[in-house]
Amino acid sequence: MPDNQREPDYARASPVLSDAQRLDDLADPVESMRARSTKIKLATLNIGTLTAKSREIADMMMRRNIDILCLQETRWTGGKSGGKARFIGDGIKLYYSGGTRPRNGVAICLKQEWQDKVIDVTRKSDRIITMKLVTTRRTYNIVSAYAPQQGCDEEEKDSFWTQIGAVVDGIPASEELVLAGDLNGHVGSERGGFDRWHGGKSRGNINADGDRILDFVRECDLALVNTFFTKSDAQTYTFQSGQNQTVIDYITVRRERLGKVKDCKVIPGESVAAQHRLLVMDFIVEKKKRKRRKREKRISWWKLRKEEGEELVQRLTEKLGEIEERERGFAGERRFPWLLTQPERCLENQPRENTLRRNPGGGMKK
Repeated sequence: MPDNQREPDYARASPVLSDAQRLDDLADPVESMRARSTKIKLATLNIGTLTAKSREIADMMMRRNIDILCLQETRWTGGKSGGKARFIGDGIKLYYSGGTRPRNGVAICLKQEWQDKVIDVTRKSDRIITMKLVTTRRTYNIVSAYAPQQGCDEEEKDSFWTQIGAVVDGIPASEELVLAGDLNGHVGSERGGFDRWHGGKSRGNINADGDRILDFVRECDLALVNTFFTKSDAQTYTFQSGQNQTVIDYITVRRERLGKVKDCKVIPGESVAAQHRLLVMDFIVEKKKRKRRKREKRISWWKLRKEEGEELVQRLTEKLGEIEERERGFAGERRFPWLLTQPERCLENQPRENTLRRNPGGGMKK
């Protein structure tokens, strides 16, 4: 086991915001809604083993500006609790799930500004971990998954896909869902009747495990995001062993939310993992709608010409006189003197071309 400092993760019933955050949303990059859009980077990577790589993961997240990172094959044991949480550097917190033996293992890493949004972490097994994040606008469910690879028996594969299907079904349709991980299957470049869920921009040919993936996304109505973006081979292949390259890592979202994804590509050149490559998705967090303040309409007295002002004063005098006479409240006394004197003060018996008029955009103009 690594010797990093451990810290248990006690999920809060609701997110906690500081006084500064309540007063100014701009103090929190996640809640900053003054920008035209708030773009979040989520990535997935099969790390091979996380032992002695925690610092490298933190450095990579900061360098690539990744907000949320899903990891697979950490090979950390989970103990009796199934896993814990710990800081790995630069304020980044890692939540992991493992079994009793140092094999498989999944994790989710968060940058500091996302950590107070966590309200639940569920460790299903050493292959599935889920996390629920709540912002002011929406609820996000992040799932890191590691499917059984080729060579595992069919019973284990069936058990995994049944379990991950139950996880997705348990998430309300009104909440956001991002499922990312090493799904160990080739969906190929042909869409084959799965046009809604397969973008046709992958590589290679489909295999039996790829059929399982397509059946799963069709049943749950999830889009295989990285198959919808045209990229070069270097930005498409997620796995390389010798001369062999293929796509077995995927990021999925609800199909109706695919429009919120702005980009998805592989970033080659990261040496933290030996064979797998970093897959990154950019998606938009909905900005907070600013409510318009209702302002009372002001009478633009300064727009009146001299003759119009005199006519208005005369009409108001007659009308108010009729009202006062009808009410018989205050005989001989004007009840609304300000309404009559305002046009007179603005006009001041000056010629129109020399009268200063108020500029609606601010200030005064001639």
